[in-house]
Amino acid sequence: MNPKIIDKIIDYLRCLIEHKSYLELHFLEDSYRIFIAYRESEIVGFVVCHIHPTYTSYARKCGTFGWILAEDFETCDNLMKACEQFIKN
Repeated sequence: MNPKIIDKIIDYLRCLIEHKSYLELHFLEDSYRIFIAYRESEIVGFVVCHIHPTYTSYARKCGTFGWILAEDFETCDNLMKACEQFIKN
């Protein structure tokens, strides 16, 4: 396997491990989604999206996202669109 791919996988896994306990608490809840972006079977980004029942901004319900990691702008844009669609639905 290509050493660059191994390094990227390790970087992504480190990031996920940092949030492992938090994600384990909420992973099965319908209000959470984890979106993972792939390019040619390689992970190029991910984001966690959440709809909290009492969270508001300017007195309006809204979703949140965090822990976004994207290799490029296009990947980031696609992940944000996935979050937006999840929240709208």
